[in-house]
Amino acid sequence: MTGSSAASPPQIAVVVSKKVCRHAVGRNRVKRRLRAAIRHLLPQVPTGYWLVLTARTPVLTSDWSTILRQLQELLQKIPLPPHPEGASKRFGANPQAGFCKTEKDIKISK
Repeated sequence: MTGSSAASPPQIAVVVSKKVCRHAVGRNRVKRRLRAAIRHLLPQVPTGYWLVLTARTPVLTSDWSTILRQLQELLQKIPLPPHPEGASKRFGANPQAGFCKTEKDIKISK
């Protein structure tokens, strides 16, 4: 889903469930690592997109280079150009229009 204009900066959310780590300290650590990785790759993120990164359990034991590589692969899968302007409304006639079309899970394989 796109924001109000194609030139707006990307909106990025990081989600870490209790299935990934039961303790808040571990979930917060994963969030910090993913935010730092996406900050490092920010020039590669297309403008006008809303991205939701959903962490999976292997991210707890993954090293920095693996996280960066997996995020880079996910960013390359984002379709360009952004969705048409008609899809920029958060909620319209289609209730699914409010959901991000480019939502990807971070699946780190070893």
